[in-house]
Amino acid sequence: MSVTAFPTRSVSAFPTLVECLSDLPDPRVERICLHSLLAILVICAVLCGADGWDDMNAFGIARRDWLQERLDLPNGIPSADMFRRVFARLDPAALQSCFRLWARTLHQTHPGRSHRPRWQSAAP
Repeated sequence: MSVTAFPTRSVSAFPTLVECLSDLPDPRVERICLHSLLAILVICAVLCGADGWDDMNAFGIARRDWLQERLDLPNGIPSADMFRRVFARLDPAALQSCFRLWARTLHQTHPGRSHRPRWQSAAP
């Protein structure tokens, strides 16, 4: 497997996680959506150590104020069932593509850094 290198550019020129996920097709019927796909994906706490749908909902509730400053959440935090239903309908290959783009961005903007979560201690 080859790794495609990004050309050298400033950190601000690289896409953020939100920008990478914004191109992901939303499989839901638009007229009945209570939560934006982007809000659901950003709250996706699996990246923050959650183990399932209930943990994602708990993460959103615990960080509601911070999330509402950054996301449009007119209907509050999505329920655990909403997370489950949305992720069951997403195109896995498209989600993987978005996530890989973001991961490559992290690697290019912080070369040599391990991106280990803060709560994990470095190996001795």
